[in-house]
Amino acid sequence: VEAAIGTIGNLSYLEKKHLDLTDSGAIGMLLDGLHYFGDDYEVSFEAIAAIANLSVSPYARDSMVKSGAVPMIIAALRSFVDFPEYVAEGLRALVCMAIDSEEAKEMTATNEMIGVIAEASSKHDILTVQEMCAALISTLSFSQSHCKLLLDCGAVDIILCAMDSFSEINVQDAGCSAFRNLSCHLQEPDKLLKQGISERCIVNAMQAHQNSVSIQANACCALWHLSFKSQRRDPIVSPDGVACIVKAMQSHMESSDLLDWACGVLWELVGDSIEIKKDVVANGAIDAVTCAMVMNPNSPSMLEKACGILSCVTSEGPLAEAVANAQGVSIVTEAMRNNATSLPLLGMGCLTLRNIAFLLPDVTQEASPVISTVINAMQDYTDAIGFQAEACNLLWILASEDENCQSKILALDGLSVLMKCLEHNSNNSEVQKAALGAFSQLASPSNQDDDMFSG
Repeated sequence: VEAAIGTIGNLSYLEKKHLDLTDSGAIGMLLDGLHYFGDDYEVSFEAIAAIANLSVSPYARDSMVKSGAVPMIIAALRSFVDFPEYVAEGLRALVCMAIDSEEAKEMTATNEMIGVIAEASSKHDILTVQEMCAALISTLSFSQSHCKLLLDCGAVDIILCAMDSFSEINVQDAGCSAFRNLSCHLQEPDKLLKQGISERCIVNAMQAHQNSVSIQANACCALWHLSFKSQRRDPIVSPDGVACIVKAMQSHMESSDLLDWACGVLWELVGDSIEIKKDVVANGAIDAVTCAMVMNPNSPSMLEKACGILSCVTSEGPLAEAVANAQGVSIVTEAMRNNATSLPLLGMGCLTLRNIAFLLPDVTQEASPVISTVINAMQDYTDAIGFQAEACNLLWILASEDENCQSKILALDGLSVLMKCLEHNSNNSEVQKAALGAFSQLASPSNQDDDMFSG
């Protein structure tokens, strides 16, 4: 039996043979080997290794799940948890089966199996075992309830153990992926932080593997969710982390997902304090963000976050000038024109342009092409209160600083749009103030309102 299963195991290393082996009933023979010779290490190991090899094939692993392979592998792992080679193969098989099978995930995500993972992690300081422990946790982090179970069973310590012990790319990638999935599904992920140890491990992975798009993207996604959801008042991401995020953006402009998540982290950070804003800018964030906007003109989610960063940064005079010098005005204007149906982007864009124009009036002409986009959106989205307020404020500042902008707004029937805005939002003081200010400026351009940005 050992020789027969060993032969199947040898053939299983050839991926082109997977279909033939599956169709010929090899999976049934391997599972019989686990069942009838479960106490024989040699036979069981040959079987589990062959199952792990075959599970790389979607066709084969689907057949395995339907044949009841998952509970048999878990039982075998319990029996041979002291043997690192066996554990590595068994975990690899479970990772492959659970990747695209909800049934396999459900059967694997149990207290019993997570206990096996924890025991294996503590007993075997071996690269393959640690990698598979982190990879299986990542794969099983597919819902809030399962993430809570993993968290309660010590999943974070298992991930940190693997990442601290081995700097190899596969281990670090598995660890960052696990943190990403856990942080995505947990609504209160502060328990993931471990007093900053988790952030340090993630940043170390980014520093060690700058060319890995997967590690950089997973790390940025994890840091974004941790920053966005955390209840802590102090920043989650360290200065080294900020530098790594900006570097990731600069190195991987082709990855829109990475840029989206990186902008999300930076947006969370720059809203905290002027010191953090300056730190982010000093690391080259403005050039990275504006370049990302140019390279990905049709990614509304990323563009919204990018404008969010710029809106926070441009509230400070010197930083607003830096954004303007990086062609930020024309880049934001073009992003808004290309994505005229994305209200979040339009709102953030209006705020960014208003901030810059208020501090640097000379840029108003550069921003003027966005006027038609803003007025059309005001007509189309009358119930979007937040956007209406930002749009009115932008029109107000543009009209107050540039006669050509005044003329353009009037030519596009801006007064009528502002009147409708006032009527439709009569109960909202913020919109009322902004719309009245813009209306008064256009109706009587010589009257400058020094209280434009009061309150």
